[in-house]
Amino acid sequence: VEMGPSSQVNLRVASLKTTLATKLPSRVLLPAIAKCYSEIANASKNYVGTIMDILKEHIVTLEKDQLSAHQSELTTFFTKALDFRAEHSQDNLETVGKIEAGIITCLISMVMKLSEMSFRPLFFKLFDWAKTEGAPKDRQLTFYRLADCIAGELKGLFSLFAGHLVKPFADNLNQINTSKTDADEAYFDSEGDTEKSCLLLQYSLDCLYKIFLFDSHHFVSKERAETLMLPLVNQLENMLGG
Repeated sequence: VEMGPSSQVNLRVASLKTTLATKLPSRVLLPAIAKCYSEIANASKNYVGTIMDILKEHIVTLEKDQLSAHQSELTTFFTKALDFRAEHSQDNLETVGKIEAGIITCLISMVMKLSEMSFRPLFFKLFDWAKTEGAPKDRQLTFYRLADCIAGELKGLFSLFAGHLVKPFADNLNQINTSKTDADEAYFDSEGDTEKSCLLLQYSLDCLYKIFLFDSHHFVSKERAETLMLPLVNQLENMLGG
């Protein structure tokens, strides 16, 4: 049986996904997606992408008032889904990264439909979620990857929300700089510390790059420049992963 992208089976599956996404009302689809995610996130995690595809297509079709009515429910779901990396901290990093990418892409489809007033509390809720005392450090990987992706989409507008990230960015750059920390001190309390630290450095620097590149709101004040300058310059001595 032919199973390529254009096979009859795959075409029918794609059609079914679109039907579910566009024909079912949110009050029916969203609880079903949340239930499915809970059941497959561990047992059949390779199918998480399919759920995210359906949800993304559904979100894209929602009118502004419909999205507003279900934003709280969606926020609860995404907060759970974004914990995928932390809940699979011992799994293959590449596999986890691919699944997480689908979750982030789906969330961004919602972010791009929100007003500034609606997005701001969501963003800071996710920031608190990642930085809460006792939270798994893998959440920081997820958050800064998400922030980098959002910065790429919102461009100059992201600087309106990024002020809270300046000190955490500086802290990250210092804490994962081998020239500033004990060589035996692991930042992540799980397997693959070096690889994860490299990813955190990558996401942090990529996000900062986009903030600077698209800065049209005078984001880089004297105080912020002073906070970030030394941690950034010190990266020249960082031998992480080397």
